[in-house]
Amino acid sequence: MKRLMTVSIVGVIGLAGLWGCGAAGNHKADGGRLLDRHSASVTLNPATITLTEFSNIEYGMTLDQVTATVGASGEIDRSTDSDRIESRWWKGPPGSDGFATVVFRDGVVYGKTQVGLL
Repeated sequence: MKRLMTVSIVGVIGLAGLWGCGAAGNHKADGGRLLDRHSASVTLNPATITLTEFSNIEYGMTLDQVTATVGASGEIDRSTDSDRIESRWWKGPPGSDGFATVVFRDGVVYGKTQVGLL
């Protein structure tokens, strides 16, 4: 549990730093789209996530299941990308400064956190 909290806190702090300086969208490949190892592509402007969608994400879900729940696969947080662990984030709805982060370990949800979702 302590490790999960550390991973979540480090991911949120790293994400907040990237978001605050605008660096989160600077990874471009293939004509302005970000490519990753799990899907054909992820858009540079990730879809939004609501508190209800976030609440429906359960531990053990696959990326495909989370994508079906939220409606988009989110943006990869490259600072946590490894062979076993990957972190993805979504912006909150318009009018909020919120965001959500989901950590996948071995392809399934291992942790999740949100700040300011409506």
